[in-house]
Amino acid sequence: MMKDERLARLVQLAAAISDRKLGAYHEATARCAETRTLMQALDASPASDLPLIAAAKAQLVYGVWADRRRAQLREILEQQLDEAKKRRTEAAQAFGKSQVLNQLSGRPAG
Repeated sequence: MMKDERLARLVQLAAAISDRKLGAYHEATARCAETRTLMQALDASPASDLPLIAAAKAQLVYGVWADRRRAQLREILEQQLDEAKKRRTEAAQAFGKSQVLNQLSGRPAG
């Protein structure tokens, strides 16, 4: 295999790796968005079709449960944000390597 052929193959591999890393980053950010949606869904409006005492009791029980669930989701979101940050860094590095190889091969960037 000649030098130009090897460089061309490296360019292809780097582009594929960059695409894969970018996909992993998008998946990580999608998981963050899903968790945020779950957190927002916990902000339910109180029941209006129940007697006053029953509605107050239901709201209190739900409030306690929702606070616990929010705490769990905050922990999950924190982990997901850390993962997304890691994936973003990996994607940026892979993209940079791909761009350098493109420049070395004389191909247009992008």
